Formats: sequence, structure tokens, C-alpha cells
Amino acid sequence: MMKLGTPMEAVTFALCIAKNDQIAGMQFLEGWNEGDVSEFPGYQDFVNQDTQGHESLWRWFGLSRASFLTLPRILLHEMPDPWQGQMATLLREYEEAFPNQRDMPNAYVSARQNRRFVKWPAWLLDYRHPKKSEIDKLRKR
Repeated sequence: MMKLGTPMEAVTFALCIAKNDQIAGMQFLEGWNEGDVSEFPGYQDFVNQDTQGHESLWRWFGLSRASFLTLPRILLHEMPDPWQGQMATLLREYEEAFPNQRDMPNAYVSARQNRRFVKWPAWLLDYRHPKKSEIDKLRKR
């Protein structure tokens, strides 16, 4: 018996098909809706691949159009020590996977509020001397 997968998997697969053939993408969704995807054998490979991490990261970004992840260093250092160790490990793995980034341009992060450029709060930039009272204002209550 063929596995139907989740609606998200079905739509994602249909969009992949539709890049080359819109009618086939629609036919797939109709078949999926009726519980028969036998005409699309590639779908089983798609559903059976382990993409839980990919999906989790994709959902984390949500509907934003963000191309980069930017996190303030001062807040990263406020996380528990085991979390910081895991983050450092992940960042090293990332650097090992993409070691040839020296030719890429450097990112420049600027602050905006209400569509206007503003200065970063000084306390947020001073990671060597964290201002706990300001950091605590950002914590979950």
C-alpha cells in the first residue's frame, strides 16, 4: 500500500512537479486527495526521505523572506552553557560543510524600526560587559 504522507508533503511534492508541468502537479494533488498516488512513484521516495530537520528549520523561518539568520552575540551568551556548546558545535559543522566562503561578501547588519534606520542600543553591542537589566527585559516572563 502506498503511503500518502502529510498535506505539507503532498503540496511540496506537487509544487516540485509543477515547476516542469503544472497539469501533472494538479493531477497529483487530485490523486492524493482521492487516496491514490500510484501514478507518481517518485512520491514514495519523497515521503520516505528523512526531512524532519529541514521541515523544522523551514517552519522556524515561517513566512518571512529572510535570507539570513542574525542573532545578537550578547543574547547567545545568555543561554545555558550546554546550549552554547551545542550551538558552537553546529557552527563548526556549518563551517566544515562550507569551507570556501572566503570569496563571498561580508554581511553587514543594520537596525531598522518602523522602516527607518536607527542605531543599535549600545548595551546590545557590548557583549564583553552585558547589561543584565536590559537583557532580562527580553526574557520570557
